[in-house]
Amino acid sequence: MQDTRPLLLESDFPAMRRLGVDTLQANLGYRCNQSCAHCHVNAGPSRTEMMDRDTVDLLLDVAEALEKIFPSPDPPAFPGFGHGKGR
Repeated sequence: MQDTRPLLLESDFPAMRRLGVDTLQANLGYRCNQSCAHCHVNAGPSRTEMMDRDTVDLLLDVAEALEKIFPSPDPPAFPGFGHGKGR
């Protein structure tokens, strides 16, 4: 892989700074009812990989700590999401 850092250091592009987290995005699994060529995770109807319950709980804890609200996924597609912890 080419080291691009020197190219960035020599640029006159204005410096960028992180302001903080305002979006929390997570892929709960690779199962999807579509199979799009442009999908960044190569999801599709034949994929079976899903986030385990411990990781879902951790994700919800992080979202709660960051005071982020996100829509629930389709329950039939993601069984077990929203279980326990009063969720």
